[in-house]
Amino acid sequence: MKLNFNKKIYIGSLLCFLCSLPLAAQDGTTIPSDKKAMTLRMGEFKWVEPSKPAEEKMLGFIDIIKAKVAETVAASGRFEVLDDEVTEDVNAYLQSEAFMNLPPEQYREVITGVMNDNLLIGEITKCKFTKRTTGANGYLCMLALKLSVAKAYDKANIISSRMFVSSLSGKKLIVRNTTEAALDDALQSMTQKLIDYFSKNFSVYGTIVSYDGNKAVLSCGSPQGVEEGDEFQVLQVTLIDGGKTQTEHVGKLKVKELLPDGTSICNMTENKDEIIQRFQTSSNKNWLQCRLILNK
Repeated sequence: MKLNFNKKIYIGSLLCFLCSLPLAAQDGTTIPSDKKAMTLRMGEFKWVEPSKPAEEKMLGFIDIIKAKVAETVAASGRFEVLDDEVTEDVNAYLQSEAFMNLPPEQYREVITGVMNDNLLIGEITKCKFTKRTTGANGYLCMLALKLSVAKAYDKANIISSRMFVSSLSGKKLIVRNTTEAALDDALQSMTQKLIDYFSKNFSVYGTIVSYDGNKAVLSCGSPQGVEEGDEFQVLQVTLIDGGKTQTEHVGKLKVKELLPDGTSICNMTENKDEIIQRFQTSSNKNWLQCRLILNK
């Protein structure tokens, strides 16, 4: 089960999407929306327990684990999932002459598009198969998996790390005919824990699309797991030298209604006037981004 993400599509879709973007905001009009969820690159998954299977078998098991984790990450709605192989191409593009020569509004959107990218690294600390020869013949699997999320362009900067263990009760696992099927069953037993981890520990990013009075339309909503009552911190992002960014707290939004098109209507609950003023003066070097406030 080999993951297959197209790195050319990732970069190409960024550029195609950029070409159709409108310019900066004016009073009451719309501005381009940034990515509604962060990008998570699937990095290296390695076998760290002393007892390793044969090389071919080990690689097959890693592919099964990596594919299942990618599936649960996507199901959480918090991330767009990409293979780590895109990192090299994206880095090369950001240093290329083509990127440096982009029109200012497109340059801004590329930077916005990659500033929240993260990297997922996996360590298989236990993968033990038990063969049943009485009753239902077959295999059971005990799996322990450590997942760490880091900044995509600073792998040493670990944001979060968590250990996941498959069900400890054999009664909850089904005896399978093959080790691969037993491993998949072990992964199924931790699926909800994985989804909960990614949905509750990582934010959603959006932008204000428009406003009317004390209400604002936010570019993200139910597709990213946003719920009524959720709060967003409004940040001003400033592009500084070298393509780096800095952020400043501006105010807060509270989700009042989720709309069918995937956006949401929010009340501006803190610093309404300041939010509106910053929205109206958005530029290619200063713009607003909204970050979901997590309830720990």
